[in-house]
Amino acid sequence: MTVRPDTACFNLNEYAQYCGSLIDFKDTGTTLELTLEVDTATWEYVDLLMMFNLTWDKRNAGSISGKKPVQIAMFLDRGIYNKLRGASELPDKAAFLNLAKDHPMKSTQTWFATEVTEEVDLPEELKSKGTLREGFTTHWRSE
Repeated sequence: MTVRPDTACFNLNEYAQYCGSLIDFKDTGTTLELTLEVDTATWEYVDLLMMFNLTWDKRNAGSISGKKPVQIAMFLDRGIYNKLRGASELPDKAAFLNLAKDHPMKSTQTWFATEVTEEVDLPEELKSKGTLREGFTTHWRSE
């Protein structure tokens, strides 16, 4: 497997690590937000194991087919954010990608997914206009 420079990996536990492409990473002043794109096999694990706090009771209406790469928008636990910010240890994107495997920001449990989407197939006449995504949001979005 070739590791791309924008590959971000997260740990479910000390034995299981799941990776995807880091699409977006920003500090909002109250938390860090990122968007991760995962392949279909990784999405299956994320979905079934409810990584990134994607518990069934926190999902709004909508679905993912699982036939295309999936983008997951999420935010970092605010307690961890405040602790890192207070210690002047908040990483930028490059530093985040290089954090040690055991860093709290590398745990799937410290991130809260707010939106999960996949690209929609558009008719030929609309493909030049851009892309369209569908999926679902979570209750974490409003927190």
